[in-house]
Amino acid sequence: MENINLFVMVGAALILFIVFALLVSGFILYMVLRKRDTQQTQHSIRRNFPVLSHIRYISEHIGPELRQYLFEGDHEAKPFSRLDFQFIVKAGKYAKTIIAFGSKRDFEKPGFYIRNAFFAKQITDLEADNKKLIDTQKYVTDKDTLFARHEHSVEAQIKPWHYTDRDAVVMGKDTCRIPYKIKSPVGMSGMSYGALGDHAITALSYGLKDAGAYMNTGEGGISPYH
Repeated sequence: MENINLFVMVGAALILFIVFALLVSGFILYMVLRKRDTQQTQHSIRRNFPVLSHIRYISEHIGPELRQYLFEGDHEAKPFSRLDFQFIVKAGKYAKTIIAFGSKRDFEKPGFYIRNAFFAKQITDLEADNKKLIDTQKYVTDKDTLFARHEHSVEAQIKPWHYTDRDAVVMGKDTCRIPYKIKSPVGMSGMSYGALGDHAITALSYGLKDAGAYMNTGEGGISPYH
């Protein structure tokens, strides 16, 4: 009987020790990750939400499997699907505009789509004004793991995709003293200074100027930060 009681006491002590060690190890790991996340300057989401933000990278890696079996597809989100969002991020942050040939879209549904051409045009065949390069920065991924993404920024020059002078859209051609020529196929929709603040408006203004794109100031009009 005494041997059984001793065995139970030793087992209970061992379990308590393991639980205590796991708690201490978890706390140390939490503090290390929190310190790393708050001191790094590459990802604002990790700095604002330390430790918890790592769930984002886990979701990105296992997201396709979850959506395939449990949740919505890559084209169902509104106003932009997940694939549209990924393409914008890759083009804007990593300067990668090459996508795989093929599509998951259902082209039998009513609507307008951009289809892939069997014989794609070369860059030299496109009527685009991209001779003047834009000095910018792009991110290069060093390591992409399940829990984090390590990357750094480098200087880069990218080609803009502007309309030629012949195809440019001119606003106020016959009604304004200084007409406005739109040479970019994209621009920024209406977001006012009151909604974004001075830092965001200034950053967007510089970026749109470098890209040669137009900017809708929203209902607030033009501010000193535009």
